Amino acid sequence: MPHTFIRNIMSLYKKKISGIYSLEWDDKIYIGSSINIMNRWHSHIVNPSTNADLTAAINMELPTFKILMIFDKKPDRKQLLKEEQFYINKYINTNRILLNKRHKVIKDEKPNKATRSSKS
Repeated sequence: MPHTFIRNIMSLYKKKISGIYSLEWDDKIYIGSSINIMNRWHSHIVNPSTNADLTAAINMELPTFKILMIFDKKPDRKQLLKEEQFYINKYINTNRILLNKRHKVIKDEKPNKATRSSKS
Protein backbone atom coordinates (compact mmCIF):
# COMPACT_ATOMS: atom_id res chain seq x y z
CA MET A 1 0.00 0.00 0.00
CA PRO A 2 2.66 2.67 0.84
CA HIS A 3 4.42 1.97 -2.47
CA THR A 4 1.18 2.58 -4.39
CA PHE A 5 0.67 5.87 -2.55
CA ILE A 6 4.22 7.00 -3.34
CA ARG A 7 3.81 6.05 -7.03
CA ASN A 8 0.52 8.01 -7.18
CA ILE A 9 2.11 11.10 -5.63
CA MET A 10 5.08 10.87 -8.01
CA SER A 11 2.80 10.56 -11.05
CA LEU A 12 0.93 13.68 -9.90
CA TYR A 13 4.23 15.46 -9.38
CA LYS A 14 5.25 14.81 -12.98
CA LYS A 15 1.95 16.18 -14.34
CA LYS A 16 1.47 19.91 -14.51
CA ILE A 17 -1.84 20.32 -12.71
CA SER A 18 -3.17 23.89 -12.64
CA GLY A 19 -5.44 24.93 -9.82
CA ILE A 20 -6.06 26.25 -6.34
CA TYR A 21 -4.65 24.59 -3.23
CA SER A 22 -4.55 25.06 0.51
CA LEU A 23 -1.98 24.45 3.21
CA GLU A 24 -3.86 23.83 6.45
CA TRP A 25 -3.07 23.58 10.15
CA ASP A 26 -5.51 23.42 13.08
CA ASP A 27 -5.85 27.19 13.36
CA LYS A 28 -4.21 28.51 10.17
CA ILE A 29 -4.74 28.26 6.43
CA TYR A 30 -2.89 29.47 3.34
CA ILE A 31 -4.62 29.55 -0.07
CA GLY A 32 -2.46 29.44 -3.18
CA SER A 33 -2.68 28.95 -6.92
CA SER A 34 -0.28 27.61 -9.50
CA ILE A 35 -0.05 26.29 -13.03
CA ASN A 36 1.92 23.39 -11.47
CA ILE A 37 0.45 22.67 -8.04
CA MET A 38 2.74 19.78 -7.09
CA ASN A 39 5.87 21.75 -7.99
CA ARG A 40 4.56 24.68 -5.96
CA TRP A 41 3.89 22.42 -2.94
CA HIS A 42 7.47 21.18 -3.15
CA SER A 43 8.84 24.73 -3.31
CA HIS A 44 6.82 25.75 -0.22
CA ILE A 45 8.46 22.95 1.75
CA VAL A 46 12.02 23.18 0.36
CA ASN A 47 12.50 26.91 -0.28
CA PRO A 48 11.90 29.64 2.29
CA SER A 49 9.02 31.93 1.45
CA THR A 50 8.93 35.72 1.48
CA ASN A 51 5.84 35.30 3.66
CA ALA A 52 7.36 35.09 7.16
CA ASP A 53 4.14 33.81 8.77
CA LEU A 54 3.84 30.99 6.23
CA THR A 55 7.50 30.02 6.60
CA ALA A 56 7.22 29.98 10.41
CA ALA A 57 4.09 27.81 10.29
CA ILE A 58 5.73 25.29 7.91
CA ASN A 59 8.87 25.18 10.05
CA MET A 60 6.81 24.39 13.16
CA GLU A 61 4.63 21.69 11.60
CA LEU A 62 4.05 20.38 8.08
CA PRO A 63 0.58 21.37 6.89
CA THR A 64 -2.14 19.26 5.37
CA PHE A 65 -2.07 19.87 1.61
CA LYS A 66 -5.42 19.98 -0.22
CA ILE A 67 -6.24 20.63 -3.84
CA LEU A 68 -9.37 22.79 -3.86
CA MET A 69 -9.86 23.16 -7.60
CA ILE A 70 -8.29 21.80 -10.79
CA PHE A 71 -8.48 23.56 -14.17
CA ASP A 72 -9.17 21.43 -17.25
CA LYS A 73 -6.97 23.71 -19.36
CA LYS A 74 -4.03 25.88 -18.37
CA PRO A 75 -5.59 29.15 -17.15
CA ASP A 76 -4.22 32.61 -17.73
CA ARG A 77 -2.82 34.41 -14.67
CA LYS A 78 -5.89 36.65 -14.27
CA GLN A 79 -8.25 33.66 -14.18
CA LEU A 80 -5.99 31.79 -11.75
CA LEU A 81 -5.82 34.75 -9.33
CA LYS A 82 -9.56 35.40 -9.61
CA GLU A 83 -10.34 31.83 -8.52
CA GLU A 84 -7.69 31.98 -5.77
CA GLN A 85 -9.33 35.18 -4.48
CA PHE A 86 -12.70 33.39 -4.37
CA TYR A 87 -11.26 30.79 -1.96
CA ILE A 88 -9.43 33.44 0.09
CA ASN A 89 -12.72 35.31 0.51
CA LYS A 90 -14.41 32.06 1.50
CA TYR A 91 -12.01 31.60 4.45
CA ILE A 92 -11.80 35.23 5.62
CA ASN A 93 -14.70 35.01 8.07
CA THR A 94 -13.79 31.65 9.58
CA ASN A 95 -12.09 30.95 12.88
CA ARG A 96 -8.79 30.22 11.11
CA ILE A 97 -5.88 32.62 10.70
CA LEU A 98 -5.44 33.36 6.99
CA LEU A 99 -1.71 33.48 6.18
CA ASN A 100 -2.10 35.11 2.76
CA LYS A 101 -0.48 38.55 2.54
CA ARG A 102 -0.76 39.73 -1.06
CA HIS A 103 -4.51 39.74 -1.70
CA LYS A 104 -7.16 42.29 -0.86
CA VAL A 105 -10.65 41.24 0.09
CA ILE A 106 -12.87 41.51 -2.97
CA LYS A 107 -16.47 41.07 -1.90
CA ASP A 108 -18.46 41.76 -5.06
CA GLU A 109 -16.40 39.99 -7.69
CA LYS A 110 -17.48 36.42 -8.41
CA PRO A 111 -15.49 33.96 -10.54
CA ASN A 112 -16.94 32.11 -13.47
CA LYS A 113 -18.88 29.19 -11.96
CA ALA A 114 -18.35 27.10 -15.10
CA THR A 115 -14.63 26.78 -14.32
CA ARG A 116 -15.00 25.87 -10.64
CA SER A 117 -15.39 22.23 -9.66
CA SER A 118 -17.84 21.07 -7.06
CA LYS A 119 -15.01 20.39 -4.57
CA SER A 120 -14.82 22.63 -1.50
